[in-house]
Amino acid sequence: MKTKLLQIAATALVVAAIPTAPAVPAVSGRPVPELTDLDDMMSNYMDANGITAGVLGLVQDGRIVYLRGFGEDYNGDDLPENALFRIASLTKPVTAAAIRKLVADPSNTNAFNLGQPGGGILNLAAWPSLGDNRWQNVSVFHLINHQGGQNVDPDGDGTNDVPDWTYQEANIAGQMGVDSPPGRVSTMRFILGQPLQQNPGNGTIFGTWATGRTYSNAGYLALGLIVEQLSGQSYINYIRRSVLTPAMWVPSTEIHSGRTFREWQNAREPRYHSDGDFANVYDNYGPDEVEAPYGSWDHDARTGQGSFVTSAAAYLTLADHYRVGYSGGNMGESLDDFPLVNQTGHTGSMPSGSNSAVTQRTDGYRIFVAFNRTGSPNFAGAMQGLVDDYLDNNIIPEIHRTSDGFWTEPSGGAGTDVGGFHQPFHSFASAMAKTTSGSKIRLKPGSTGWTGTIKKRTRLDAPLGIARIGL
Repeated sequence: MKTKLLQIAATALVVAAIPTAPAVPAVSGRPVPELTDLDDMMSNYMDANGITAGVLGLVQDGRIVYLRGFGEDYNGDDLPENALFRIASLTKPVTAAAIRKLVADPSNTNAFNLGQPGGGILNLAAWPSLGDNRWQNVSVFHLINHQGGQNVDPDGDGTNDVPDWTYQEANIAGQMGVDSPPGRVSTMRFILGQPLQQNPGNGTIFGTWATGRTYSNAGYLALGLIVEQLSGQSYINYIRRSVLTPAMWVPSTEIHSGRTFREWQNAREPRYHSDGDFANVYDNYGPDEVEAPYGSWDHDARTGQGSFVTSAAAYLTLADHYRVGYSGGNMGESLDDFPLVNQTGHTGSMPSGSNSAVTQRTDGYRIFVAFNRTGSPNFAGAMQGLVDDYLDNNIIPEIHRTSDGFWTEPSGGAGTDVGGFHQPFHSFASAMAKTTSGSKIRLKPGSTGWTGTIKKRTRLDAPLGIARIGL
């Protein structure tokens, strides 16, 4: 779509609105007087569980009305509400949405091209040879719904009797005679050389572990590779161009493929809580022992299954456009095509350092929670449940203010300059330089003599008072 260019020169742009209440010092993000109970719930839950960083966001009828950061960032400063978090298996609904845009009929499309009649999509040779002929019968639909025949807990007792091969980097590399980590392609080739635990299509799409529900990271590893093969693009580029796009007001700054080591990560990510030191799976990078979230698994290779890094606002946009749960086998479908009949959701958790949850309610609310610590029971899922109960038992007025976007002090100043409510961009020029197409720029009261042409899709407003841009 073409975007109109906004030329700001000799005349001033004036945007005005009614000021809001002062900020709550202990929490980052725009205050929401109607939902201060959520501030207390989140702060108390984190304090009780030793969680040092978290975000909570809420959509009400298509508008992000609550978006708050809690705790501290990697450097010990207040965590901004636009912090980026590893979301682990919440990556899977993103991948499902991408696949459904690329594969017209997932039920009748073979996932793997293994020489069978009719062929298939993914062109990878099994290593050292095909481990089970039933791989030829695995459909894209099976992989979306964890029914591809891989089951790490075939007897349903809650323990893994079969390895989750996506966490067996050193083992696979040793067997294949390559450096560790072996990467996605080699890992998938190795997995195709393993036996399946059940026939493709077996296992319930949605249910409890005890009733036969299966779960397969390997299936989503394959789907991520299929996205790249069919689109001819990297996974993250396809997501940015076709799933969560600037036209949906999701700038590229808000969604990333996660990286393993801190020095490779986005500066807006928090410090992930470590459960101790473990062997580094990278042969040629870093020390032998590492903090668990920083090298005890190959996070880069979890593309499609668990590597995604996102802001709460970006994921809430996903949850307002696509189905995020497995009920009915429709995960990833557009909500325009498959409106919610029952409440649904998804959780994500890494072995150490990240935990997330999302819920889609039939009354139009969407809830997103992310923490920098993994716990049992699921921390994010439990917090999401508290918010869910709160919405069930309280009458929430319609909130006309929105809370997402990058905040800017047009007059300039000093600070961390990341675009959060309490850490705004300090000058309009800085905001223009650091944001990408699809960004919302929220101006705090002030003025600037900036002139120029805005060539990217940008929404400007000044919800707290008068802001002037221009000469």
